[in-house]
Amino acid sequence: MWDIWESMYVTNQQHINIHYHFEDLYTQKYDETTQMADHIAVMLDLGQKILAAGETLPDIHIARALILSLPRTQSWDLIKIQLFSMDKEKFT
Repeated sequence: MWDIWESMYVTNQQHINIHYHFEDLYTQKYDETTQMADHIAVMLDLGQKILAAGETLPDIHIARALILSLPRTQSWDLIKIQLFSMDKEKFT
């Protein structure tokens, strides 16, 4: 009985959570009143939630989501272009 309940509730809930965590990851926006360290921590936490729910998530996806969360200003655009053009193996 437990195995049936687990597959119906826990596994299905994990799949639902993965969807919402991915949505949160890719729709986060940096607010300049927030410390950058706190913003990065939120992004990393969402990545951990996705991994804990059973989905694989390469670090490059978190890095790109973080870059895309930055404001659309001229100075940030230059940083984004430089970061996206980096070799992903060298990106830490």
